Amino acid sequence: MLIGDEPPLFLLEIVLRIAIIWPWTMMLLRWVGGRSLSQLSLVEFPSGYCLGVGCRDSMLAPDVPLLHAMLVILTVIVLDKVVNLAIRRFDTAKKVIDGRPTEVLRNGVILSAGLQSRQIGNLEFDGAFAA
Repeated sequence: MLIGDEPPLFLLEIVLRIAIIWPWTMMLLRWVGGRSLSQLSLVEFPSGYCLGVGCRDSMLAPDVPLLHAMLVILTVIVLDKVVNLAIRRFDTAKKVIDGRPTEVLRNGVILSAGLQSRQIGNLEFDGAFAA
């Protein structure tokens, strides 16, 4: 249960896989630019999930070749970069991908219609401003 069914040498392979995949991923993330989770766009959040799955599989699955995993990680990041470029350059792409902002607060007054259109409850909205 502690070590699993893989040969003990696979533990060393895991360390080697991490030593390759981690710097590769960090280099690509530096190229994309980092943000905190609260600042992720609708596109970046699933990209981050896919990136995590690609990294996990490449580090822990003995049957996943490193080159395949590196290609998956590169493809996710390049697609993210292309989508973000389209959002910046084309208003139509921005509207389709990011949607339109909804005003939920104006001059200190909560706009119930905005909360309802985004299906945000009062408690959830109040919690967003709790310190």
